[in-house]
Amino acid sequence: MNRSLVELMDSTAASIFAELDSEIDERPLAAAVCARDAGLRDRAADALRSDGIEVCATTTGGDELLTVLGRQRVDAAICVISEADEDVPSVEALRARPPGSSLVIAGFATSRARLRRMLDLGAQAFVLEWQMATALAPAVRAACSGLVSVPAELSQNVERGALTRRQREVLRLAVRGSANAEIAERLYLSESTVKAHLSAAFRKIGVKSRCEAAALLLDPEVARSFGIVGAARALER
Repeated sequence: MNRSLVELMDSTAASIFAELDSEIDERPLAAAVCARDAGLRDRAADALRSDGIEVCATTTGGDELLTVLGRQRVDAAICVISEADEDVPSVEALRARPPGSSLVIAGFATSRARLRRMLDLGAQAFVLEWQMATALAPAVRAACSGLVSVPAELSQNVERGALTRRQREVLRLAVRGSANAEIAERLYLSESTVKAHLSAAFRKIGVKSRCEAAALLLDPEVARSFGIVGAARALER
């Protein structure tokens, strides 16, 4: 083949690939938003669009959003939740989202246990509702870059210490409904030692009561992350 023709083909191919690379680099992030409240849904979408993030869909729930994610490429799924736990199923549903879609949660002031639960459910960022206008888009961009972000005032709630063997044993029995005296008798400990182990375990998993601990550990994956095997099955008996 003529050398000049080869050079022309090489330069043409290089030009095409350069153009494609440029298009990929300049492609805006695509996001989809779900929220039961229309006002919150619109505020989240506006915050994203104002930062150059394309909003390709808005839905009222996680299952609807999951359908959207199965049909088109979406870089980030944003779920705006209320203060009640009725929105948690939406977050749980989004665990089945396709690979490559980051999960960002926006919501109202939350407890340490609830924030921990959102992260354990796969969220890569949590944004407070009143900070959505300024913080939602940066959180989405961070999540799409592989980072985890939470508000500064909640950052101390993210780190989690490992439970000791005794703390796991005491906690497992406590969330099953055993009283301190029963736990002490079963594990050959004093009641004061049981109380100390429970208090330490509650601090590490970010709860303040047996009820909160039970609610948190009902999720088998969360329970396993704490090294507590079979907690969910025990609680369902």
